[in-house]
Amino acid sequence: MKKGYTKFDNEILEALIKADINSTELKVMLVIIRYSYGYQRDSCNLAVNYIAKICNRSNNSIKNSLKKLCEKNYIIKEIVVGKRILSYKINCEYKKDSTLSLSY
Repeated sequence: MKKGYTKFDNEILEALIKADINSTELKVMLVIIRYSYGYQRDSCNLAVNYIAKICNRSNNSIKNSLKKLCEKNYIIKEIVVGKRILSYKINCEYKKDSTLSLSY
C-alpha cells in the first residue's frame, strides 16, 4: 500500500455507515479519524476553526456538530490539563445493545 493512508478498524467504518449523522457530523468524524488514527494515536488535539477550514463549514456548524457527536457518544471530548486545548477521540467502547452506535 502507498504511503499516506489511514489504517483503522473496519468496525468503525461499518458503524459510521449505519450512524444517524448528517454530512457535517460525518466530515467531523472523518477529520478526527484522520488526525488520530492517521498518526497512530487514539486522540487528536484540534481547534474548531481548523476543523471548520478542513470541512469547509462555519465555526458554529462545527461547534454544533461536535456537541451533537458528544451527546450521541460517538466521540469523547477531553480538556488537556493546564492548556486551553480540546482533545477528541472516537468512542470505541463495546455496546451489545446498540447497533447504530459507534461503540462496538
